[in-house]
Amino acid sequence: MINQNMLVEKVFEMLKKRELTYRIDNSLKAHNLTPEEIEHVKNKALEKYNDYVVESIKKRNKVSFYIGIFFTVLNSILFFIYLPTKSIVDNVTIISVFGAVLLSFSIYFIYVFYNSWFPENIADKPSIDFDFGNFFSFFALLGLIPSFIFFFIIQYRIENGAKNTLIETKVETIGVITSGAFYESRSLKGRRSNDAEITIKFKTKDKEKM
Repeated sequence: MINQNMLVEKVFEMLKKRELTYRIDNSLKAHNLTPEEIEHVKNKALEKYNDYVVESIKKRNKVSFYIGIFFTVLNSILFFIYLPTKSIVDNVTIISVFGAVLLSFSIYFIYVFYNSWFPENIADKPSIDFDFGNFFSFFALLGLIPSFIFFFIIQYRIENGAKNTLIETKVETIGVITSGAFYESRSLKGRRSNDAEITIKFKTKDKEKM
């Protein structure tokens, strides 16, 4: 006859697999246990399962916290240091939006999981399931302002980097204006819009005419 320790382990494994209560009860009844013995085995297995859930949450939350730190550092280096050296002039707005959201999400990750693996910060009846709905809902609220700020900082850094590269690598030459035109127009609301179009002829440092 199977002993109670083995039954506790069996029920524990069934709890990990999310088996329904009636299946667990039927499994225990098959061993001709009294109602008191069944309840004792179930309580012991539940205690073991709760300990398993707590340890799993501790490990998950600690790993998630350090993942947040890693990506915060990585995104900061990428969008504040690396990309500004690449003289990017196209799609700066899209890159800035993408970088702002990524950086804000990484910091939010740190905020959510900071110290969350300590016993006092874990619920009395914790669930191993992660509530993605609330997680992303709170990010949508808390991440709006920092994302807005990071967008302008990243945009400034990338545009300023391209400007500095142009200044550092510039080649001066003398050009001749060959033609030009000036356009003045008014909108239906009476606003004035001025545009100028100028054609310049010059030589490159390789003496090529442009």
